[in-house]
Amino acid sequence: LENNIAQCLWDAKPLGVEAVGNISGEALDLWGHSHNIYFSRPTVIEIQLQAKILVNNNLSDNDINKIKNSLANFAMKNFTLGSKVYSSQFYPILLAQNLIVDVLQLTVTDKATNKTPSQEIKPEEIIYLPFNNIAIEWVS
Repeated sequence: LENNIAQCLWDAKPLGVEAVGNISGEALDLWGHSHNIYFSRPTVIEIQLQAKILVNNNLSDNDINKIKNSLANFAMKNFTLGSKVYSSQFYPILLAQNLIVDVLQLTVTDKATNKTPSQEIKPEEIIYLPFNNIAIEWVS
């Protein structure tokens, strides 16, 4: 895997730009010469989301899974390296669901600390919200 990443970096980087990091892989130039290319992987900050929602009708497990999938997919598409996370970013995703009337409570926490995620997300850090870290409680 490291060599594949190194080759992609070698193929894409402009001449004269040095690749840096704490991981290395081997890349081949056009003449077949080997080069060590250095890079780093992002630090993943895993978060949890707990939501209490108001609905008109009872929700099935399938309904809850659809809601959880929409939240996890939103996070995957929108949280890039260095992106900050705010609870308010998830309200439109929840309220776009036809079954949900209102969001009564929404909490986002860092899984490691169980506290609100730091607003000082470094450029080499990325927020990650897995499906299993989403808890939905509903009332009608």
